Amino acid sequence: MKCQDIRAAIDTMSKRAPMSHEVKSHTGTCTDCSRYADQTTALLSLLSAQPRVEAPADFDFRLRARIARAQAEPRGVMATIEAFWSKSFSWGQAASAVATLALPSH
Repeated sequence: MKCQDIRAAIDTMSKRAPMSHEVKSHTGTCTDCSRYADQTTALLSLLSAQPRVEAPADFDFRLRARIARAQAEPRGVMATIEAFWSKSFSWGQAASAVATLALPSH
């Protein structure tokens, strides 16, 4: 296996799925992959030591209500113009039109 494959295997390791024999063998001979495995293990330990954060009981309800309000809010004039502009014209088209208007006609 290549180092890239070994590191991908290291990224998927967990308490339930520890490193395979092949990965252990490779990290025993490759200092870069060994360092990567050590850093990943340290990171997982640090993350597992953090306390769990509980969401408020009404979090789902409040989130859905906020999304519904945002979708129902009328857009301002500028937001409507920007939406129309972005779907209708590119900056290149706008620059060409302005340049055409700026040229003197004979």
